[in-house]
Amino acid sequence: MAVRAMAERRMRFVDIAANLTDGMFRGEYNGTARHASDRGLVLRRARDAGVVRAVVCAGSEDDSLNAIELIKDVRQKAGSDGSGSCLLFSTVGVHPTRSSNVDSDAIDRLVHVIEQNRDVVVAVGETGLDYDRLQFCDVEPQKKSFALQLALAKRVGLPMLLHNRNTDGDFEKMVRENRSEFTHGVVHSFTGDREELDQLLDLDLYIGVNGCSLKTPENLEVAAAIPLDRL
Repeated sequence: MAVRAMAERRMRFVDIAANLTDGMFRGEYNGTARHASDRGLVLRRARDAGVVRAVVCAGSEDDSLNAIELIKDVRQKAGSDGSGSCLLFSTVGVHPTRSSNVDSDAIDRLVHVIEQNRDVVVAVGETGLDYDRLQFCDVEPQKKSFALQLALAKRVGLPMLLHNRNTDGDFEKMVRENRSEFTHGVVHSFTGDREELDQLLDLDLYIGVNGCSLKTPENLEVAAAIPLDRL
């Protein structure tokens, strides 16, 4: 009885940014096959640990399509109710470090993908700004892509999966100017300081944490300050 009671009280989780399209889940590392695909095992382990839903995080047009194909394949194999694994959904969008070529035509294609897959797609993203990795995409193309995807969220009526790294206030400024354009948003993998946290909370955003959010004593203090209803 005690074991059953503990099981019934077990916490349930939603993974909001699962990178399940990464080759490592197919056993590929740096282009080399190292082992057989173990993605199914990962999903079952996640379910057994209390993860009831997971959102596959897309970072490009191709990634968005691959995520949707993966989810439909998992649902077909496991049953539409997600039995056998946690229930999967997806974002559609372009990561700031991969946004060099995002234009209005690309946005139109993303709209088409979303409209054709409303049963799977639950958010626009991962999008935002990342000044830590400008070697992949310069500032101005990132800003252009982010502005287009803020408009995309309004167009399709979906919340946003957001990304912000060391942007010296640019991210907060763009979100504040466009906050009325989207319903809800979560800043994924938050690594900012307490001042930035307060700014994002003031914008009525949710805060997502992962391993990157918990590397330093300051990170831990900031994470502990996130209100539970915004975590």
